[in-house]
Amino acid sequence: MEIKTDLQNILCEKKEDTSPSQFLIESLPLKRAVIDYIEIFLSKEEATNLFDFCLKKLPFDDHKVRIYGKYLLQPRKTCAFGIKSYSYSGLTLQTQPMPPEFNYVIDRLMLVLPEGHPRPDTVLCNLYENGDRYISQHSDSLKDLEENACICGLSLGATRHFDLKGKDKEEDEKYRLDLTHGSLIIMGKGTQTFYTHGVPIQKTIKNPRINLTFRVSKK
Repeated sequence: MEIKTDLQNILCEKKEDTSPSQFLIESLPLKRAVIDYIEIFLSKEEATNLFDFCLKKLPFDDHKVRIYGKYLLQPRKTCAFGIKSYSYSGLTLQTQPMPPEFNYVIDRLMLVLPEGHPRPDTVLCNLYENGDRYISQHSDSLKDLEENACICGLSLGATRHFDLKGKDKEEDEKYRLDLTHGSLIIMGKGTQTFYTHGVPIQKTIKNPRINLTFRVSKK
């Protein structure tokens, strides 16, 4: 697959081009969380190659989660990779071995994560087949994740809204970001504690989007 060659060339033969200064990092103007956004984390060619690989090769499937005491089908398809199973909302996804394609992306991630940050070892993959597919506002469970580690979301395919909402109802803090093909969002300190995030329905979107979320499992 082409992306392996592309990323190897960039990471191994062109190290001067992969310093953190290469990436234009935007810090979101949130009161209680550290969230960074990189619109061009992968080149268009790299992102398209990785998207095609994921769409054709990953074992996306339908799963039920527990919502208000009832088990309902998720409005998206999922699968997971890494060293440990990943659990949320009454669902436990058994992980598969990390494909080489993801390890090359993680190598790139380590260039933009804070110095000393542990290497991500788990990837949760979400497939939104069209604009009818979504994920409701939520905070990620941190009980199985390394304390203070970032959660990184890589977007591939169709551009979708990403909504952040503060949990303090009096402040009513809201922020919307459009996640584009090849972009990366890094959710750091305070994100899960003080905010919810989600991808809303967009009826006009006809093409699929894949989101890869890179996490660090608790040792």
